[in-house]
Amino acid sequence: LAFGLAAERGGPVTPEQIEALRREAAKALADHAFRYLHNTVEQVRRDAVAEHLGHLRPPPGFLRLVLANLVALALAGLAGGWIAWHSDVLAGLSGLLAG
Repeated sequence: LAFGLAAERGGPVTPEQIEALRREAAKALADHAFRYLHNTVEQVRRDAVAEHLGHLRPPPGFLRLVLANLVALALAGLAGGWIAWHSDVLAGLSGLLAG
């Protein structure tokens, strides 16, 4: 790479310029290696996320959520009705809440 940089600039090259070109080439190679590593890590990360998302179940739909809320309301109503029909339980709960 240093030779290519020297040939690109043309003309005679001094030993000091050769060392400067070698440092420039080493820096360019290190920058390229870092960018390549960063891009590879990013691609691996994207692939892992895509694979993980592929294994997940789809979220529940609107109808399923509405049905779940209706079932919860029915269960709460049944519990409230049971407590209302059993006055001894209602009196016990009232006593607990009153302190």
